[in-house]
Amino acid sequence: MILRFGFRNFLSFDEGVECSFESDDGKVNTLLNVKGANGAGKTNLLKALAFFMDFVANSFGSLKPEDSIGVVPFFDSSKPSEFFIEFTIDDISYIYELIVSKKEIVMECLSRKRKRYVHVFTREHDAIKKCITEFKELENLKCRKNASIISIAHQNEIECLNPIYNIFYRCVSNVSMTHSTISMFFDCAEEYGKQTLSDISNIYYKDKNRFAEVKKFIVESDIGISDIVLKEEQMVDGSTIFVPSFCHEVEGKKHFLPYKSESRGTQFLYINLFFFLFAINRPNSLLLFDELDMGLHPLLVKKIISLYKQRNIHNCGQIIFTTHNTTILDELKSDETFLLNKENNESYGYLISECSSAIIRKDRNIRTPYEQGRIGGVPKL
Repeated sequence: MILRFGFRNFLSFDEGVECSFESDDGKVNTLLNVKGANGAGKTNLLKALAFFMDFVANSFGSLKPEDSIGVVPFFDSSKPSEFFIEFTIDDISYIYELIVSKKEIVMECLSRKRKRYVHVFTREHDAIKKCITEFKELENLKCRKNASIISIAHQNEIECLNPIYNIFYRCVSNVSMTHSTISMFFDCAEEYGKQTLSDISNIYYKDKNRFAEVKKFIVESDIGISDIVLKEEQMVDGSTIFVPSFCHEVEGKKHFLPYKSESRGTQFLYINLFFFLFAINRPNSLLLFDELDMGLHPLLVKKIISLYKQRNIHNCGQIIFTTHNTTILDELKSDETFLLNKENNESYGYLISECSSAIIRKDRNIRTPYEQGRIGGVPKL
């Protein structure tokens, strides 16, 4: 599970930002809500983490040797961009650090803590400078300037880094450096991948249990739907796809409507509940979701979030999401919401729990001071 992460000199973040899942009571949260005014950097924060996770897991396969890395520094900065993430696997803590320019990896380091932190491996440019005995086989790898050691090791079937690789690989996001739409996901789980409506429906057809969960959620959301049926269709090329048909009952008679005739909220739930349920049921997974409240009533946002809050961190994935919905703050602790602001076109952020104790107290709700603009993260109107 992820404890904290941070980066600097990427998109609208110059001096950097650090986000934490660690709770004030010493536990680890399953979710992190990111709030801020339009243009404050909410989507950029998710894009930075999405880029980082995808690069570490997939750079060897997704980039050609001559390709640029794709990092986007703060405006015209010539300095490299820096990233780090701290996580645990079987109660052992790790810190992974990465420094990259547009053309190459400058530094890459993995540290592990049992009694104290020690460097598992350290790489500088194209050379591995240090590697502990347990991971000696990494020394035989040929580094590539635009590919991480973790990605290269996976491609070469070196198993010692597999648990580390899975932390980055199990990331699902609806933002990337080239896309920012609810319907476009990159998915680091090999059994899925980028999905269309027919792809999702085909998976629902094969995974009856997952489909039953989705139907139950949508029917219980009181939006006039009593059932969802998957209908088989033959394509011109002879292939078979499945398309959803939504049942609406009127005076005891069933009427079926196609996906395109349903509301935006229903379409959102049908497609995206797949990703919520996929992530929530997979330990050590991470879902990055921009604009969770798009087309949804605040009570449905609350219902989705409750899926994560009701789960034990060891049996559940984690989620970082953005939303302009302020009522969600009534359901969250002060250490579960991260506020973003921008000054001189530079984004910066902090947890609500870090605000003055004179404003944020356990016996007060946090929505009121937020809506009053007393803790930041709101437009300056």
